[in-house]
This record gives sequence, structure tokens and C-alpha cells, in this order.
Amino acid sequence: MKKAFTLIEMLISVSLLSVITIFLYQTYASLQQSNRFYAQELEEASHEQKLRKTIYLDISLSLPGSVQIHSIDEDSDVIFMQSSHSVHRRIMPYIGYLKKEGHLFRIESSHELFYPLTGEEEMLIDDLGEIQTLRLFQKENSFLVYLEKNDQKMILFRTNRLNDVVDF
Repeated sequence: MKKAFTLIEMLISVSLLSVITIFLYQTYASLQQSNRFYAQELEEASHEQKLRKTIYLDISLSLPGSVQIHSIDEDSDVIFMQSSHSVHRRIMPYIGYLKKEGHLFRIESSHELFYPLTGEEEMLIDDLGEIQTLRLFQKENSFLVYLEKNDQKMILFRTNRLNDVVDF
């Protein structure tokens, strides 16, 4: 009667354990890679959502008649407005959007902005990321925003001004 494992039985069990360990490691590595990919995608989606929300709030809370659109070329507009939305906790700030060197910049100032900017204005500038196209189209109190990112992702949305007085 045997009371111990034979050498063959030990080799087979170690081999099976090795094969299972290799498969587990490959599965773990694949899981880590997919987690990194989805974390990056989630961050990009979150950034796009914040960008869309900021532009939406700036335009929809703009004062009537304050939106000025300066067409620079077929890919970019410079947009100035006064809005009740502020990222930097200013009261009724003047806001500008412009594309420069492939980046979208948001300008917030306590003083009215004019095109072209002189550089002497007191303002806070936020880099909202790389873009290829920035266009704003206006028809009465309705706006269509068209942004195209460098990775060919397009952001297109329509908004109405919320600060308009509506008569019933």
C-alpha cells in the first residue's frame, strides 16, 4: 500500500499547476490592459461632457444681444458674449472662445472683450483641448455649435438662450 505520491504524479501535478498559472496570468494581463483602455475612454468622454456642458451653459445663459460671432476662416470662429454662467465665480462675466494653434481657449473676464484681443485685458484663460474646427451658427435666439476634434470626433448640439423673457 502506497502512502506517498510518485515522481510522475508530482511532475504531472506541477505541470498542470504551471499551465493553469500561465492562463491566469494572461487573463490578468488582458484584464489590466482593457481596464486601462476603458479608463482612458471614460476620461475622454468625461472631458467631452464637461466641454459640452460649459459651452452649453455659456451660450444658453448669455444675455440677449450679447453674442458676437467673428468668422476667421472656414474652420474657426471667435465668439464673445456676456453670460450669467461663470467657471471662475465672476458675476456676469464676459466670455470668449477662440481657436489658436489647434487648441480651443475659453476666456473669462470682468471687462468686455473685443476682437482682436490686445493682450492687455484682465482675463483668465482655460485651455479646453485640441480641436480642428469651432463654428457657431445663430438664428434669432437659437444656436448651433459645431466642434470637430483632431481625432475626427464631432460635437454638434443646438441650444436656445434661456435668459430671454417669454410673454404668455
